[in-house]
Amino acid sequence: SCVSGGHTQDDVDELRRQHQQQQQRGASDPAVAAADESAGKLCAQDYQEKLAVFFPSSGSSTTPAHPSMDFVWRDYCPRVFRRLRAAAGIDEADYMLSLAGAQALRQLNSPGKSGSMFLLSEDERFLVKTMRKSEMSVLRGMLEQYSAHMERYPHSLITRFFGLHKVTPAHGRSVSCCAGCPD
Repeated sequence: SCVSGGHTQDDVDELRRQHQQQQQRGASDPAVAAADESAGKLCAQDYQEKLAVFFPSSGSSTTPAHPSMDFVWRDYCPRVFRRLRAAAGIDEADYMLSLAGAQALRQLNSPGKSGSMFLLSEDERFLVKTMRKSEMSVLRGMLEQYSAHMERYPHSLITRFFGLHKVTPAHGRSVSCCAGCPD
């Protein structure tokens, strides 16, 4: 089902309820749950959806502990990107731990022409590029065609995007970024 808008307490409660139901059905593995969710057809709202999750440094029942300050993680078009990650064989938990776990992202020495920073996950599986708001809009604008292309041509040689996010530290400036494959 398509949900649009922000991430509210009702959304969190609904996600917990769905997770409990999946566990009761025997789908306790996150990969199974993600595959179960992404099996349906995407709709227009999936390309507009934004979810926000609070990551306290001490961790919570749904987030890992981490060494940096508290932050809010915004996930743009999460259902679309979950499908793209699943098609590439990327486990949801591994993805989140690579980007937002205890290990920090490493900054690469050569900045992009646009002044963007490039970061590499500690496990070297994901390359992260900081983005301006205008770049995010362009990527979101072409996402429907991009995801259809990647579904149709799974071995395509074009850049693979696995997520579009915004990180807002408790006392700091928001940073928008996209995550892809460094290969």
